[in-house]
Amino acid sequence: MKIISATASNKAKAIDTLVMAFATDPVVRWLYPSPQQYLSAFPTLVELFAGQAFDHGTAYYIAEDAGAALWLPLGIKSDEEAPGALLESTVSEPELGVIMEVFERMGPCQPVEPHWYLPLMGVEPAHQSKGLGSRLLAHVLEGCDRDGIPAYLEATSDGNRTLYERHGFAVIEEIKVGSRPPVGFNLFVLQGLTGRNIPVVARAAIPFFLLLLVAVGLIVAFPEIVTYLPNRMTS
Repeated sequence: MKIISATASNKAKAIDTLVMAFATDPVVRWLYPSPQQYLSAFPTLVELFAGQAFDHGTAYYIAEDAGAALWLPLGIKSDEEAPGALLESTVSEPELGVIMEVFERMGPCQPVEPHWYLPLMGVEPAHQSKGLGSRLLAHVLEGCDRDGIPAYLEATSDGNRTLYERHGFAVIEEIKVGSRPPVGFNLFVLQGLTGRNIPVVARAAIPFFLLLLVAVGLIVAFPEIVTYLPNRMTS
């Protein structure tokens, strides 16, 4: 199956493919549990959140409407106001408050340096587990690796996270609000920044993770460490 650039003429096909792909996504269906809600609001949300990909020639879909990926290239940011307004009119409380807090926490996680951003990617359920998601990722990531440009995305399920990690993404932050399940992982490509392959990057990162574990262990064992400096400042 060939990967094709989606333009205004076939935008509707790409969006319809993403609607099918996200029909069982845990976060999206938590927002829109009713089929009527989902089919009414989600296509518009896709266009508002990632529609700029069609304008910049960085929207891709697989022939036979099997999958689609909407990438935003260097210097292009997704619109925040229009999707927020749509969510306010289509999502009920308390879910609305939770998702707004999630978006607020996602903002600082985005890289400050120029990067490619993948707001949405999905494979139609009948074509999943055929490696099509990997092909859509590689279509852009090969250029990122070649040019040393980082890429960034969010994952809304453990399955997606596993796929992304296989392609060189590393978790920046897991976002969890209150007692709700995690609604997104912020991931960032380390391979493109370092020019090294994933096993090398992973091994190099191990000491830093071990230091974090040691720090957490010290805080658990000696909680007074946390208040030592404030106490000295106020004494």
